[in-house]
Amino acid sequence: MVLRLVRGLTEGRTIELGYGVTVTHRAFTYADLREAESTALRLARETLPATRAFDAASIDDEDLPPEHEEALRGQAARHLVKLLLLRFGTGWGGLETDRGEPAPLEAD
Repeated sequence: MVLRLVRGLTEGRTIELGYGVTVTHRAFTYADLREAESTALRLARETLPATRAFDAASIDDEDLPPEHEEALRGQAARHLVKLLLLRFGTGWGGLETDRGEPAPLEAD
């Protein structure tokens, strides 16, 4: 038996993040997601704080404290959201600049 989603995923979507903030994006594939996750993990390893990076280089992986893995996962999640927005994001709502104008969707 094969199950198939009734709704097609070929269209863009709007996702509500809470507090009145929404993000819109164009459709992307599972392969696109996996590639972005891989890139995010690589970037997380490259951008770990200096103390965490030193621990990772000088201590065996089995002996690293759980805080190291948590820091790595946090960095990877941060990079993944940014990569997905940069690659597939088409806009957002509910965000404004300090002057009260709608915030543009930019890489910064």
